Amino acid sequence: MGLAAAAAILALSTCALFTDSLFPWYLSGVTDTLDLSEWIDDKLVPEEMSVYDWSVELSVLRDSSGSDYVFVAVQGYQNSRLIILDSDLSLVLAIGVNPIDGLPLGRRAMVDANNDYLIGSQIITNPSLLPGANIPGGWDDVGFSTGAWNCLFGVNNGVSPAMLFFERWDAGWAGPTSVSAAVSTNPDDRWDLTAAVYDAQRPAGQKAVLLLRSWGGEEESEGRIVYVSEVDLEAATIGDPVLGYPGFSVTPRRGVERMYYTRKGVVVRHNDAQATLYRFSEKDSTPINFGTRHDIIDAYDIDGEHFYVVDKDERMMYRGRTGW
Repeated sequence: MGLAAAAAILALSTCALFTDSLFPWYLSGVTDTLDLSEWIDDKLVPEEMSVYDWSVELSVLRDSSGSDYVFVAVQGYQNSRLIILDSDLSLVLAIGVNPIDGLPLGRRAMVDANNDYLIGSQIITNPSLLPGANIPGGWDDVGFSTGAWNCLFGVNNGVSPAMLFFERWDAGWAGPTSVSAAVSTNPDDRWDLTAAVYDAQRPAGQKAVLLLRSWGGEEESEGRIVYVSEVDLEAATIGDPVLGYPGFSVTPRRGVERMYYTRKGVVVRHNDAQATLYRFSEKDSTPINFGTRHDIIDAYDIDGEHFYVVDKDERMMYRGRTGW
């Protein structure tokens, strides 16, 4: 399926484009498509396997040179597979092996202080894009580099109150310093840390951003955007409680499923197949209505100009303009 097929879909009646359909509205902004079935094959994910029994983590990472790469991390039936793409969804062929099988993948995706990529527990060296060392953790924790330090964060909900841990490593991933702090003063609160980003282009005091999602019902979850002090990062400490740092909250009627950082604002993926940009200054903005019954995974470039979507049902990938 390519752009011609996407255009044919858009020729269908407009009423289907804004409802819960097999032909989602976001295809109107699609600029590039890629059939992933060659790499997400029946050996990795058997045809009879439900889309809910295998996982995809999708990330768009920009290195210090300004180059964007797209990492599609698939955990299949008995194996993992990492597919590395250019920003226009072209398979990167200038490396020895792509896709790469059998890596310890996870939710964590970042560019480290050496300008290498960390996907799950696996270093992917830059520019060779070949596997390097393994780093502890990788599934539930997230992180960023300040340029001098590698910083990892995670939340432990097995204690009361929920605790955020912070590990600061040097540029060579040695000599870690670990501290922890309560996320909030409410002992009943439970939190999921969906992303941690360090953006040197942001104002002083707001360069380090944590995106936290409260646990609740589908319509009750809350998002909190927290600016961690750069001074605290340099001192390898963290404020207690974490929600005492400056920031703001979002409480959309449709709940919070996931959150993503862009320079235009924070993208909140809702529980009804929509994503809304909350600008840092203006808050709400026009949403993207994914409008599909398919199981999809979304991601955004750091500028907020493009969305990336993996449709697990069709094993297809799309890139398009957000319109933000």
